Amino acid sequence: MPEIHKSLLGQDLTKTDKTDLAENLALILVEHPELEQIVLAWPDLPENIKAAISLLVQVRSS
Repeated sequence: MPEIHKSLLGQDLTKTDKTDLAENLALILVEHPELEQIVLAWPDLPENIKAAISLLVQVRSS
C-alpha cells in the first residue's frame, strides 16, 4: 500500500479533511474519468477483487 494511504489508515477525518478529499477526488476524476467506475464500484467489490486491483497497482508502482 502506498505510504500516503498507510498514513491515513485508522485516522478520523475532520470535516475539512473530508472536503479536501472530495475536492481532490473530483479533480482526479476530471483528469481520469475512467476511474469513476472503479470509485463507484469499490464499496461493493468482493475483497479478493479489491486485493487484486491493489496488487496490480503495487506491482506497477514498484
